[in-house]
Order: sequence, then structure tokens, then C-alpha cells
Amino acid sequence: GVNLSGNTHTMGTGSSIDGLVFLNNGTMLDVSGNPTINGSLVWNGQSTITGGSLTVAPMGALAIGGTGNRTLSAATINNQGTTTYNSAADDLLIDNGSVFNNQAGGTFDFQANIFARTSAGGGTFNNAGTVLKSAGAGTGGFDSTLPFNNNGGTLNAAAGNILQFAANTNAFNDGTQFIGAGTNLVTGNSTFNGTITSNGLTLQSGIFGGSANLARVTT
Repeated sequence: GVNLSGNTHTMGTGSSIDGLVFLNNGTMLDVSGNPTINGSLVWNGQSTITGGSLTVAPMGALAIGGTGNRTLSAATINNQGTTTYNSAADDLLIDNGSVFNNQAGGTFDFQANIFARTSAGGGTFNNAGTVLKSAGAGTGGFDSTLPFNNNGGTLNAAAGNILQFAANTNAFNDGTQFIGAGTNLVTGNSTFNGTITSNGLTLQSGIFGGSANLARVTT
């Protein structure tokens, strides 16, 4: 694989990652050329993606790991493939107007008890694919600073796991599916609209509004 270590590395227009690339500590990746990941990008701690949009293609992979915060700053990630988030500590920061779009067919998998959040300038996570909490045997997901919008996507908490949505501006729209043997936990103000499959959904705190048909089991 190719190691990007230190300084700023810029991906130009039409560029792509077709093999294995490591984005290492202390490194900034400028995606102003709107590149595509066809292979694999390993995004390690204390590094930043900025400046444009980065697309993870359907067969591509983005692995978020290491220690230290990973920061998406003034940029967009469009995930059509598989993104895994597995870290011993620290968070994924979606900052300065950044947006993470987990698109239809894409999977975003929390593989530890960790959170995505905003630390400065605001950010948003949009889901039309699958968000999964597959491992960690505890709580992980989206903390109180990061708005989460679900547009027909699937939210899946595996057995022994809690997938949490804690922001005060969550939206769960028509076609949303809460599934899994674990718990999908909503603890912030949220709207629910349309037909929603709610197996394993727990509404714990917050103000809940909208007009929805909640099918199956909600607590």
C-alpha cells in the first residue's frame, strides 16, 4: 500500500484510489478534485480530509481507525460502498459544514463503542443505506452535537449493542427500518414521518413529533 504521512496531499480532478492507501497521523488529504475510492483508504487518527467531496464507490472501502480524532472539515463524503469505524478511543469529527452521506447501497458500520460528532462549525450525517452497530457490546453512534437524517435507510443494532441517536434534530423519514437483536436508542428531539419499521426501537428522552405509522415493537 501507499502511506501518506505528514503535510497536505491533494487529489486532483478525476483522480482515484484503486489500491490500498493509508492516511496517517498528522496528514491532511485535500479532496478538492472530488476523487473516488475504488480500492481501500485507511483513515488513521489525527488526520483530516478537507476541501471537496470524496466518493466511496460500491466496491470501495473506507476504514476509519487508529487513535486520535479523525476530522472531516468543509468536505463531503458520499459512501456507496463500505465504511467501517473501529477505534480504541477518540471520535470521528464532522466539522465546518461537512456532510457524510451514506447513500443507498452503502454501509456504515460502528465496530466499537465510539461516536461521530461535531466539534466546530456544524455538520450532518444523512443515511439512505445501512447504519450498523455490529460490535463493541455497548453504546455507540451519533452524539448530541451531530444531526442525523434517515431517508429510507436501515438502522441495525446487533445483539448486545446499542446504536444511539442523541442529537436534538434527528429526522426519521418514510421507509426507515429499525432492526436487529440489539437496541436502537433515540435520546434526542426527533421527528418521525411515514411508514417506519420499529423493531428494537427505544424512545428514551426528547420531544418526538411528526406523523408516522410505527410497525412492530417500540418501547
